[in-house]
Amino acid sequence: WQFSLDLGVDMGRAYNPYFAPNLGAEIRLDRWSLNGAIGCSLDVLENSLLEPSLYYEIGLRYSLIKR
Repeated sequence: WQFSLDLGVDMGRAYNPYFAPNLGAEIRLDRWSLNGAIGCSLDVLENSLLEPSLYYEIGLRYSLIKR
């Protein structure tokens, strides 16, 4: 078993540029892992204002290559 707690920042551009700090956790057993994160996305609008929005994600992963 492994457990990790992660703090990260995502930056990118979909429709608008965005900056998204997030906090996540992962539980790993051999090649399987269950992960989740919560964060706040700050979207840059056309008039240079920031529009905040909360988001969450949860996932189940399987590693094809064993570490």
